[in-house]
Amino acid sequence: MTITDFRSSRRHVTGELEVPTSVIGPPLSVAVAPDESLALVTSAMKIDPGDTTKQIPHDRLIVIDLRSSPREVIASLETAVGAARVSIDRPGSLALLANRSEGKVSVFSIRREDIARLQVLGFSGRRPKETGRRLPVTGGGTATRTAEKAL
Repeated sequence: MTITDFRSSRRHVTGELEVPTSVIGPPLSVAVAPDESLALVTSAMKIDPGDTTKQIPHDRLIVIDLRSSPREVIASLETAVGAARVSIDRPGSLALLANRSEGKVSVFSIRREDIARLQVLGFSGRRPKETGRRLPVTGGGTATRTAEKAL
């Protein structure tokens, strides 16, 4: 992964890291915290250890410290299978990760560099069609209500 600073007219590379990620799936596999302190990178696919000519769904969320020099991976977290798209809310305290292979949403709390999985939410009934900005989710509790508002 190449980290590039786009804040000035003169763009420059500020770091490069080897992280598991995938070019298969939606192009939203990286999210940067609003304060630009962290980047979250998903890994939707990995090489099949049984057959290196094939890829299988993966279950990783990589956390990168963007303030350190050099940049560094500070965590590799387990998600549900098929970690494809990640988004961070405006306050920077919650991350939602779409797990395409399982049809679930992994919910993570963010407190500075401390990222923790709160819950994995499943969809109610059949896989839903997009209905505006809300999707029916199951799981209960504060994380479910927050996820419904964030979607």
